Amino acid sequence: MRRILLSAIISTIFFSANAYAQKWKNGHYYDTTFTKVSGLIQSKETYILFKKDKNADKIKILANDMNSYVAGTDSFIVSRMPEMAKIPIVKVLIDNPVKLYVAKQSAKFGWGSVLAGVAIGVGTGVATGVSIAPNIGGGSAAIYFLYGYGPDDLQPLTSQNFIKVMSGIMSDNPGILEKIKDRTANINNLEEWVNFYNKEKAAQPVAN
Repeated sequence: MRRILLSAIISTIFFSANAYAQKWKNGHYYDTTFTKVSGLIQSKETYILFKKDKNADKIKILANDMNSYVAGTDSFIVSRMPEMAKIPIVKVLIDNPVKLYVAKQSAKFGWGSVLAGVAIGVGTGVATGVSIAPNIGGGSAAIYFLYGYGPDDLQPLTSQNFIKVMSGIMSDNPGILEKIKDRTANINNLEEWVNFYNKEKAAQPVAN
């Protein structure tokens, strides 16, 4: 059990680091008028840092001032839900009619002050879909898996609804669907299966 929990925590750390890497990436963002602005982007939890090019000054763009952005190969979108006010930026993991997202929230005051579950009304712990793991620089972070038709229709993904929700989202892949139903794929190893699903989907020929 301890090995399983440790593995889940380590996976969460890497997942968090990949989603919110602290380096500049080529990309673009769409402002609130849906105007596309290209340049270099650094992802944060409630805003982005943006530069037109590597020699330009960086500017801070708040979540309220944009609709979405792309940094490298990762796509992010802003939720306007009041419940998501503390973590408005979510990463798009699977872009199907019902979409899968992930959001991160850091706690600045150590293990006892994690705001896990408050924004979306679920409890803490890997089993509920909110994972708590140490940051490289200290403190801790909560990772929220969410699903919905769009950023303003978010619901928490939990161990209780995992099979039903993910069976719908990944219904076009019978192999993974079987793994979801027999619980081989679960909320603790979700990143692994998301990556596998997206790779297989990208390899499929485009329909004419």
